[in-house]
Amino acid sequence: QPDAAVAARVARAVAAAAPRAQRPWGRIAGDFDRLGRPDSTAGRLIADAQWIATRDAAKGGAQAALMNPGGVRADLRCATTPPCDVTYGQAFTMQPFGNSLVVMTLSGAQLRQMLEDQQPPGRERPHFLIPSSSLRYEWHAKAPHGQRVQRLTVDGQPVRPDARVRLTVN
Repeated sequence: QPDAAVAARVARAVAAAAPRAQRPWGRIAGDFDRLGRPDSTAGRLIADAQWIATRDAAKGGAQAALMNPGGVRADLRCATTPPCDVTYGQAFTMQPFGNSLVVMTLSGAQLRQMLEDQQPPGRERPHFLIPSSSLRYEWHAKAPHGQRVQRLTVDGQPVRPDARVRLTVN
C-alpha cells in the first residue's frame, strides 16, 4: 500500500521543483538517445558539453572529454517537430547528478593505455567511455591487448606517447 504521508511529501517536492524543471534550457535539432550503448548520441552530447564547458584556458584548457555511458540516464527527445525547446527538467533527467567536472593531464601513453583497458583480457564485452567529438580512435577488437586502440587523435592530430593531453571527466 502506498504511504499517504510519503506521497503527499513527494507531491509537494514535485510542485516546488516544477517552475525550475519547466524552465526553458536550450534547443535541440533532433533526438539524443541511448540506443547505441555503449556509444550513443546522448553520451556524445554530454561529453561534448563537458569538453566545451572546460576547453577555455581559464576553465581548465581541456582538449577532450570522456563520459561514462552509465551516467546517461534518459534520452533527450523533441516533443514537437525539430528544432524544439528542452527544459531544465529534461536535461536533469538525462544526467541527474551533481557531478563536478575534473580536468586532468595525461600523457599520450596514459590516454592510450586507459582506452586499451576498457576491455581487459578475458572480459567479453567492452565498457567503452564515450568520447567528445575532439577525441577519435579506432578500436580493433581482434588485435592483441595493447594494440587495439589505433589512429588515436585529439583535435585531428595524432597523439604521441609523450604528448600532454588535457582531459575532462565528471
